[in-house]
Amino acid sequence: METNGALQVLNTPEDVQAAKAYVQQARSLGMPVEFWEKQRLTQEIGTEVYEAAFFDPNGGHVHPMKLVHVFKTAAQAARAEVYENTTVAHIEEGREHLLHTTGGHIIRAKSLVLATNAFTARLGFFRNSIVPVHEYVAVTQPFSDQQLAEIGWRKRVPFNDTRTEVFYLGLTEDNRIHIGGGNPSYFFNNGAATTTIVPLPRILRNSSVNCCESTPDCRVSSSKQPGMAWSTGRSTSRLQSVARASITTSSMDSATADTA
Repeated sequence: METNGALQVLNTPEDVQAAKAYVQQARSLGMPVEFWEKQRLTQEIGTEVYEAAFFDPNGGHVHPMKLVHVFKTAAQAARAEVYENTTVAHIEEGREHLLHTTGGHIIRAKSLVLATNAFTARLGFFRNSIVPVHEYVAVTQPFSDQQLAEIGWRKRVPFNDTRTEVFYLGLTEDNRIHIGGGNPSYFFNNGAATTTIVPLPRILRNSSVNCCESTPDCRVSSSKQPGMAWSTGRSTSRLQSVARASITTSSMDSATADTA
């Protein structure tokens, strides 16, 4: 975990006005957030495409799998038993819940805690409350300090923008750039589909950062399309935006496949 701050970069003049109001209110409450004009933002992360940003010095980023291992260690220290690689296929609710595994076993439980994110709907829960979507994530090969200087990323802080289909970027300890977001894929009524490897150009297709353009040696060492749960509590317009983006992406993919 790194807690050296985090940036919310702003895409539109409307975002800038809203951020200024937020920073003013937050500072009046004692929160040490800062508003960064475009010039300072460009100096720190090397891109001129954003209007401005606000900086939270208490923010940061965390490696999700390492965080899971921390939770696992804490649970075991509290005498919890952890059974890995035990996939639950179906749950029968009742006074005593019955969990049917893909291996043909039945686990009996008095209480359930669902921590399955986008895959929760596949077990029959919250089907009308969450929309399972897939976003794009990739990690580059390590960069040298000179390459990072060429990109212009001087302040080692993660940042994300204010679009509905948000993009987010950060640096790992060994100077890899991790980037994710963009137009999400939605598989209607399918819970969560099997993930696929996605090439970096597709991830960056609609990104305004394109951090690798100035570095010809930029190569992706890993890319995935993980699932995530989008709450239907978000505005209808945002859900419609996701639907349109998914339809557009699917149509482009189909056309590409037909041409090939």
